Amino acid sequence: MKLRASTVRLNWLVCLMMILSSMVVLQFSGRTAFLFVQVIFCGIMLVNRKSLSFFTDPAVNLIFVELILCAVSACIGDMRYSYKKAAVVMTVYALILYFAAAYLQSMMKKDPKTLPAFIKGIRIMCLVQLAWIPLQFVLYKGFHIDINKKIFVETLHLLENASFIRSWVYYPSGLTWHSAVLAPTLVLAFVLFKNPYIRALILVDALICGNSTTLIGVVLCAALCFLIWIPSDTRGLRFKHTTLVSLVLIAVVGGVVLLKSNILESLINSITYLYQRLFGNTGDASTEAHIGYYLDYFKIIKTSSPIQILFGYGEGCSGYPITVMYNRYTELGNWSIESDIVNLLVSRGILGFVLYYYFLFYIAFAGFRRDPRYFAVMFPVLVQGLGYNVQWDYVFFIELVMYMTLKLDMNFFEPEKHPLLEKEAPTEEHKKPAVAAAAPAGEPAPLVSVLLLTYNADWNKLALTLRSVLQQKHIAFELIIADDGSKVRWDDKIREYCEAQGFTRYTFANSPENGGTCRNVYNGLTVAKGRYTKAISPGDMLYEPTTLYRWVSFMQEQGCDVSFADAVYYNTETGMPMVLQIPAAPRQPGLYRHCHRRSVFVDYLLANDSLSGAAVMMDTALMRSYLEKMLGKVIFAEDYMIRIAVYENKKLLRHPCKAVWYEYGTGVSTAKLEKWAALLKKDFDACNDIIAQLPPCDRLGRLYAKYLQYTGSDSKRKLYKCLLFPDLIYWRLVNRFFGAKSPSERVSVLEDALKDL
Repeated sequence: MKLRASTVRLNWLVCLMMILSSMVVLQFSGRTAFLFVQVIFCGIMLVNRKSLSFFTDPAVNLIFVELILCAVSACIGDMRYSYKKAAVVMTVYALILYFAAAYLQSMMKKDPKTLPAFIKGIRIMCLVQLAWIPLQFVLYKGFHIDINKKIFVETLHLLENASFIRSWVYYPSGLTWHSAVLAPTLVLAFVLFKNPYIRALILVDALICGNSTTLIGVVLCAALCFLIWIPSDTRGLRFKHTTLVSLVLIAVVGGVVLLKSNILESLINSITYLYQRLFGNTGDASTEAHIGYYLDYFKIIKTSSPIQILFGYGEGCSGYPITVMYNRYTELGNWSIESDIVNLLVSRGILGFVLYYYFLFYIAFAGFRRDPRYFAVMFPVLVQGLGYNVQWDYVFFIELVMYMTLKLDMNFFEPEKHPLLEKEAPTEEHKKPAVAAAAPAGEPAPLVSVLLLTYNADWNKLALTLRSVLQQKHIAFELIIADDGSKVRWDDKIREYCEAQGFTRYTFANSPENGGTCRNVYNGLTVAKGRYTKAISPGDMLYEPTTLYRWVSFMQEQGCDVSFADAVYYNTETGMPMVLQIPAAPRQPGLYRHCHRRSVFVDYLLANDSLSGAAVMMDTALMRSYLEKMLGKVIFAEDYMIRIAVYENKKLLRHPCKAVWYEYGTGVSTAKLEKWAALLKKDFDACNDIIAQLPPCDRLGRLYAKYLQYTGSDSKRKLYKCLLFPDLIYWRLVNRFFGAKSPSERVSVLEDALKDL
């Protein structure tokens, strides 16, 4: 009988796999349930697809190739048999994980529901572990019941030890044998869950589990979340009445329970012990041993062969040289050094260490550009790895998926947003804008005014832009052609082209003489009827036929005043179309997921991390009001009106889609000529003069106005600016070293966009 696995059932299996991922007490013959589900998943996928799935990314493949070399190194080394066997077995387990992740990647590419199922499994797993830890604590401290031992050791006989006891003191460890296994889980949970009660529970769990690695990671993650997501102008926390009542009830009931039992005393003892481990003068043997591993590595190098130094002793075998040197843990068949840094250096060698940490740092810093939450998870996990071994198999599996999402243009923390959903044509079931189809002249006003700005334009480029506009679907729009006093105009050819396409809703708003870009845009806005305006120049093109529809839908759903999308940069100066990857504008697009006030304010106005005007859509009335202020003062840089919008705290969001083909190197801002640099500097100063006359809407505005009014020298002004906004230094460094690149695209897609009319 031919086995066919439906996508829905596979997604459920993916969810189950992640629910069981960290529950290491669920073992059968020494193998975890997580491993068994991986094998089942790979078997179903193999039968269903009749082929193995592999990663195409070289970084991931090299990690596993090097792991195989580790096993070879272990087998030809002088270790005893139990270690060699462990190195081979651990490698086999890792290869099973590799194929499971590769199959999962192929599913994620095709099915928008696979990543949400994966994340759902992680969230359920986190909730179970978060609830199990306080249950263990209360049962043991209040009733002297070790629930893990009762269920998994004495009743089910799944393993010999299911509890974490150190120095004869019991610590809750969730559904694991050691609370350090959950150190990365609690960090991830803190980011995945925004509910304040769950986050409070995470902090409590980190305190009572008795593991400093866990506590350090959670506290660091909480600090990063606070810095990234808490707005600077928050006047205080506002609670609903029901929330306040709930907090009071929890405090009263919890206080009575603590006072009537010895749980309070046990909790205080646990916290005191943890404090002594972290900050006390007398460290325990475990802490001293972990610190000593770093010094031991230099001794290990001296006694290791070149192959062992380069490729390692084998996965799970990093403890072998320590056993040889100190005769420590001789009764164990194999063991690993409890520090990710030293463990990887010894078990996988220098080559494996470099590959693995490149992988981890890529997730942290490339992920920061996509979404700061990647960094908020990965950086604490990296710090946890300094003092303990936290790169468990389930953690690596989750990291692999995080890496995949970056490569597949997905967001691990917003799994419902899938590239397939962005590319599908809208249907009747989709939520539609107010006007869903183009309407003939005389009917209600269009939803979007596309403002085509021309000045001595090349007809071929103008025609490309026209075509990209007129092919827009599912939305009512008008086209306004605003020429800035060109010597040669293409009005007749534009009319002919529009009428040939059956498009009649177009208007000319030409200037008799050249007045600059701002004047030209304003002329077009005087006749604009759409609620939103999208300006575009010859040579630039809307990315696909549903670009306006999706963009406007996003702005309506989010209720934002200003929005920008991704621009794919291209150039044809060499005669061959080329897609360019250059610094994105802005360098920190992740800040505009929710428009966090202080971060956006400092990064945009002080660090000058500006948007590209070619990729902006704006409320027409707001755009018109800003240009009225700028007329006669700002001449060329019409996108400086966004500086005013940021100053006034208008809602500015990123539409996370490719929306514009942008011809790089021909515009005012990208031509890189000294003449234009001087003119733009003059416009910049004029825009600041306009802002200085506006009433500030909050403390940030008042500080910025104070800076603009300062009349010292340039060097003193820079120092004064840093004193008023010290986080400016942070954003300067982040933009310089961790700024995003513009999105890439296949050259064949560009060639299709540029094909002859």
